[in-house]
Amino acid sequence: FSLTDETYSLLCGVSAPEGIDPDWFLFFISLLDQLYWIIGSCIGAAAGSFLPFDSTGIDFAMTALFLVIFVEQWEKANSRLPALLGLGITLVSLIVVGPGWHFSRTFVISKGDFQMTIQTPLQLVITIGIIALGTFLIRALPFFLFPAGKETPRVVAYLGAALPSASIAMLVVYCFKNVSVFSGSHGLPELISAVFVIVVHKWRHNLLLSIVGGTVLYMLLVQLVFPVLA
Repeated sequence: FSLTDETYSLLCGVSAPEGIDPDWFLFFISLLDQLYWIIGSCIGAAAGSFLPFDSTGIDFAMTALFLVIFVEQWEKANSRLPALLGLGITLVSLIVVGPGWHFSRTFVISKGDFQMTIQTPLQLVITIGIIALGTFLIRALPFFLFPAGKETPRVVAYLGAALPSASIAMLVVYCFKNVSVFSGSHGLPELISAVFVIVVHKWRHNLLLSIVGGTVLYMLLVQLVFPVLA
């Protein structure tokens, strides 16, 4: 249930230290990721209400996270073909369908085609319950199809090894889908900040430094540097 894009990519790229039970090791990575997400959201909401500030550009933190994960997977991968295919196919899709379509999931929904209005607390609870149940069933299904004593089909094993880097590559491209090189700042703040994240992470391999440093740099560029140059 706690499996997210980021957690999945981390789990596929790490192994339990010697003497540590692999199941508990992976479990606590998933648990901590989920707690970081919830606690960080609560802290951000509280800090934003008590300490108002211009948060323009703070959304680059997600882009920086995907860049860091991509760099980690690129360095550890036995084959870089899945990552290259993820980048290439997503770029082609972006060019063909345009940035107005959401293609980062397994289905494509136009912004104007689907709307859902929650009218009562009961409807909200039912909706959340259905989503939670569906998510749990999807997560649990592989354990029933491929139990511990049963050999995993080769194609499934291959997809399990190849899809993490391909999906993160896709998400990296998706983060830049609204950047225009023909207007505004011509994508320079995004380019400079992305290069900064990649270089710093390859230099220090410190996730916090890479993400926070890249996000702060991007915020300074979009708030102070490029408005003045424009």
